[in-house]
Amino acid sequence: MTPERWQQVKQIFQSALERNPAERSAFLNQACADDAALRQKWLNDEKNSDKRLIPYIPKAQLAAKLYGRLREKEQAMESLEKAFKDHDLFPDAIRTEPEFDNLRSDPRFANLLRRIGLPQ
Repeated sequence: MTPERWQQVKQIFQSALERNPAERSAFLNQACADDAALRQKWLNDEKNSDKRLIPYIPKAQLAAKLYGRLREKEQAMESLEKAFKDHDLFPDAIRTEPEFDNLRSDPRFANLLRRIGLPQ
C-alpha cells in the first residue's frame, strides 16, 4: 500500500469515528463508494462481524479495532486503554476479534487482558 493510500484509509476511518455510531456504516459505504477495492475490503472484513453490534461498539474500542485493522499498534493500545479506563469495553470482542491479532504478543495487551479478568 502506498503512503498516499494509507493516509486516505486512515482519514476515512478517523472521519467514521467522529460520526454518531448509528451513522458510521452508512458513512463508510459512502466514503468508499468510488473506491471499489477499499469498499470490497471493508465489506469482506465486516462479513466476519455482527453488523447489528456496530452502532453499539464504544467509540474508543471501535477506534482500537480500526487501528488494529490498519496495524497501527500504538494507537490501538492507546484506544484500548482509554476504553478500559472509561469502563467501556466488550471483553469477548477483544479476546476474539482478528483486528487485535497483531497486539496479542504485546505485553501491554496481555496486561490489559489480565486487568479485565480474561485468560491470556
